[in-house]
Amino acid sequence: MKKTSIGVIGVFFVTFCFTVPSMYLHVQDAAGKEAVFMHRLLLAGWIFFILLSVCTESFSDMVVSQTVAFHFHPHPDLNQFLDMDFTQLTTPEAVIQKIGHAFSFFVLTYLLWKQWSRIKWASAGAFVFAVFTEIIQLFFSRNGCIRDVLIDSVGIALFLGLFVIAKRKKHEMYEKY
Repeated sequence: MKKTSIGVIGVFFVTFCFTVPSMYLHVQDAAGKEAVFMHRLLLAGWIFFILLSVCTESFSDMVVSQTVAFHFHPHPDLNQFLDMDFTQLTTPEAVIQKIGHAFSFFVLTYLLWKQWSRIKWASAGAFVFAVFTEIIQLFFSRNGCIRDVLIDSVGIALFLGLFVIAKRKKHEMYEKY
């Protein structure tokens, strides 16, 4: 089996494992089934996009030339995961890429919240997925590190903060009337 096939199968497997348990977390009436299906489909698609982005050899090649290539490395240097060097973020391209990290996990947290209806579960799930994606990058000749988990966590925290603010505003509005 080709290395590319193993990577694609792995991406599909993780997407399946992350979205199927959410199918059993709440029961919907007949009118809400279509919306629930669309949320699941959107969640699965977003997870697939993130996994494809982190496992492909070059994200810029994927975006610019629509080339997706995988290079599986079975014995990565796991010490790279402990990298906390923020000096790599001095170029505008690197900053834009890290904003993309935060945005991806902001959206993922929102989609998990819509699916699971629990903000704590959504935040924890997104964080676990952030750690997972950074570790898996090491196996695909990419640079996965704790620094990027922290940047992913900024997106999670941003959604969590906006959620709390919106909930307080909603509560204050109900108290007025």
